[in-house]
Amino acid sequence: MPGETHEILETNLRNYVKSLKNTSINFVFMTTTDVILKTTAKELGNNYLTESPNTRDYYVYIYKSSDVKYFMTRYQENTDHVRILNFRPASIGEENDPYTANHGDHLTFGLRKPDQIHKRLRIDTHQTIYTFVTNAHSIGYFTKAAYGDFDACTFNYEPLVNKKYETFVTLPCSSRTTLDKAYQNPIEKRILFHLVNKMVNVDVPVRKSIVGGTQSAIFFEYKGMHFLHDNFLNFIQPFFAPLNDLHVTMSFFYDSAYKNMICFVDFEDRGRIGLIFHMPKALKACYAHYHDHLCSKRDRRTLTTFSKMVQDKIEKIKKFA
Repeated sequence: MPGETHEILETNLRNYVKSLKNTSINFVFMTTTDVILKTTAKELGNNYLTESPNTRDYYVYIYKSSDVKYFMTRYQENTDHVRILNFRPASIGEENDPYTANHGDHLTFGLRKPDQIHKRLRIDTHQTIYTFVTNAHSIGYFTKAAYGDFDACTFNYEPLVNKKYETFVTLPCSSRTTLDKAYQNPIEKRILFHLVNKMVNVDVPVRKSIVGGTQSAIFFEYKGMHFLHDNFLNFIQPFFAPLNDLHVTMSFFYDSAYKNMICFVDFEDRGRIGLIFHMPKALKACYAHYHDHLCSKRDRRTLTTFSKMVQDKIEKIKKFA
């Protein structure tokens, strides 16, 4: 719509995302020194949507719900304090199974504010794709696809051409192709069309999209400690300090229906290693850390074992990286 500034468009999109139904999947993004974002994934059609930790521009990530459910459920029988994930690649005949491994693959949609070089609002869209490999140390490692090996299109926001899908997909990308040719997956193109229209409060359906709902996830708790508690995040964070010179960030995924938390350790744009934490033990260790004189002997032993196991895993990751 003429006259709408990028601030208004961003506010509309933020409000729309806020209105979507909450899921039981929760995300935390952090560095070795700061917690960047705590958020609950939203339901968007047959996908999960979460805001990104980008601190300058507004971005969202769109995950296939089957992919997220896979890495949330694959190791939920785990009772070890912490383990390094070793997902297996899909076997022959399993490629289309919804629970074969896609480890954090997602579609990104972001608003790039106008600047001195680019005077108009740009929409940055691209896939993020990880491929599973195993190195000589038998650590499951996920390589991140390099630019050119995934679908992507950055285009100028055009308010008058977004009303018809057939017109929308003819938008030119900065890479000298069109959005239609840049993306192979028709569902992803429909999601992009949906989100661009939501920037001007135009409703373009996405399959099974449910708006509204404020139900909060019920976390596994131990004496007041839970996944999103600041004390727990402050307890976990220092374990990753030895990786600081490797310029890592961490993303934590927790489904309140399960007792294990997934952590992906990302090495800049090179790839990621996965960890899984058994939350009952992690929270008992956290409680003992903050309540040395009140905790039980069992909790204190859990803290000792948990700390040693996490430190061992971090050292193994550091040697690998």
